[in-house]
Amino acid sequence: MLKKFALLDDGTIAIIPRPEKAKDADDAGRQLGTDVLFTLDKAELKALQNNIVDVLGNQEKSEAIAHMDSLSLQDAMWWFLENVSEDSPARSDCFFALRRRRVNEAR
Repeated sequence: MLKKFALLDDGTIAIIPRPEKAKDADDAGRQLGTDVLFTLDKAELKALQNNIVDVLGNQEKSEAIAHMDSLSLQDAMWWFLENVSEDSPARSDCFFALRRRRVNEAR
């Protein structure tokens, strides 16, 4: 059974009631009674989800490392311990950034 989803102009995602493989966003918009930005099948929706997770993870890494770089080494270590959870996508990158920094600043 074909399942297709539509990204609506308000940012929500809706299931298209009668999806057809060849139909476009305009058809989905007529079925849903709203403006549709684009349509996705189940695999495309999963890929979009993975891409969003990757983008947000990379942003979290960049922001965390930039913040730690603005602190003294000791403060950055404490900030890391207090603010970067074990399941954070930034954890490994932050740890190794601190490790490199400690080695470089110890010279």
